[in-house]
Amino acid sequence: MATASRAMRNSINIDHLQKVTYETSVLSENMYYKVVISGADIFFENYGNPVPVIGFITCRLIQASSEDLAIATIKRDILVHWNQSFNADRKMGMPRLVIEHIVPFKGLIKPKSKQDYYWFTSDEHKQQQLDKFIKPGSRWLWWKKA
Repeated sequence: MATASRAMRNSINIDHLQKVTYETSVLSENMYYKVVISGADIFFENYGNPVPVIGFITCRLIQASSEDLAIATIKRDILVHWNQSFNADRKMGMPRLVIEHIVPFKGLIKPKSKQDYYWFTSDEHKQQQLDKFIKPGSRWLWWKKA
């Protein structure tokens, strides 16, 4: 009886090690994705301005094993953060999320997430905000056009 119990524990330990080894190898294959997402159909008063805020844009760096998983992760994270911070009283509505841009991140230095939201009041304003995230930056940081 004791031998069967010991054998069972050993097989569980081996299975656990295989699972940990598999999870470690999967995590090492994950890559980072730069995801730009917009949210619309919200009810947000723009105090001091007669034009209401109609949506937001945010850019996040997400680690995932695939593009689809990165999209699902960012949508979940945004909705959770939205409900915990901006929509705690449930008056602002649930944003309709749209993936505006997604690319694999190939940089060596990963920027820290600030959980920043950029608000827009019109489609033109939205496009101006999107251009900041989607247009590629200059190749050299110190080189500027005259």
